[in-house]
Amino acid sequence: MLAEFLSWWLARLSELVPAWLQRRLATVPRETVLVADPALRAVTLTPAGADPPARFALDAHGIAALRAALGASARPASISLALPAGLLLERQVSLPLAAARDPGGVLRFEMDRLTPFNAADVVFGWSIRQRDRKRGRLELALWLIPTAPLRPLLAALADAGAAVHSVLEGWPAAPRRLPLSLTAAPADGWRGSIRRLSLAGCALLALAAVSIPFLRQSLALAATEARIAALRPRANQAAALRQRLSAAEAGGAAVARERARLADPMDTLATLTALLPDDTHLTQLSLHEGRLEVSGLSQAAARLIGLLAASPALRNPSFAAPVTRAETGSGEMFSIRAELGGPAR
Repeated sequence: MLAEFLSWWLARLSELVPAWLQRRLATVPRETVLVADPALRAVTLTPAGADPPARFALDAHGIAALRAALGASARPASISLALPAGLLLERQVSLPLAAARDPGGVLRFEMDRLTPFNAADVVFGWSIRQRDRKRGRLELALWLIPTAPLRPLLAALADAGAAVHSVLEGWPAAPRRLPLSLTAAPADGWRGSIRRLSLAGCALLALAAVSIPFLRQSLALAATEARIAALRPRANQAAALRQRLSAAEAGGAAVARERARLADPMDTLATLTALLPDDTHLTQLSLHEGRLEVSGLSQAAARLIGLLAASPALRNPSFAAPVTRAETGSGEMFSIRAELGGPAR
């Protein structure tokens, strides 16, 4: 997608170039090809214009003649080196599908694993054969040429002022181009400067387009964190109050559970007052762990067990001691034990 955007951007920039300048640029030769002989000791100059080819041996006389031929052009064209057959090596390479974003970078990094050479010792190119999305693989054809046999030839061409941009294999029928980074690329004047500035501008725009959402998100996050910091004391205070309320509710619930388990003493007194007849008087009352013990004087103590058993608030009433006559001779002394709550189930 970035490559398509850059192509569109360059096309829009080219529309701003005046017509007279476009006509002048159209007359610039597109490419000059130096065809190396099989021994790599001579080259044939094949200019893009109407001049006939010329052969130059790579000795002192030939290098001087080649320099003069290349300097005859007021605006030198880009130079490619066509190599004889047999130098190019090719193999199939399978990479993860994610490598499709930058196959060249991945191949350069993996060159010593995929081939017997380091990336610095070869010039290479590639073509995509298949994108297997089901298997998540990218199938490539890797072409490479070892640079060791080319170094004397490239050094001689550099002495002649021929800065080679790329090497060609299979020229002129169906050449495959491999970019050459061993020598510095020749200056291409203001046109190259404009292109580099355009690419730099596009890169800056792309960087801005990518970074602005993150910057806005960072600013929004910072503002949110500032609001959270301002509200944190109030939130801590609310949390402390909530904790205190929870503790109070838990204490009240515990008291309520104990009252339900052990019964309320006031309710127990009210129940006994309602159950016992008027001729019965209590001299002692004890409540402990849900057990009730009462002692007193009654005209008919035996009937008290039935009265207490009829109440749903008491269970298992029984005499805790034998019933005896009062010393005064009026009434019976009793001691009764019972459990608080309804009848056991």
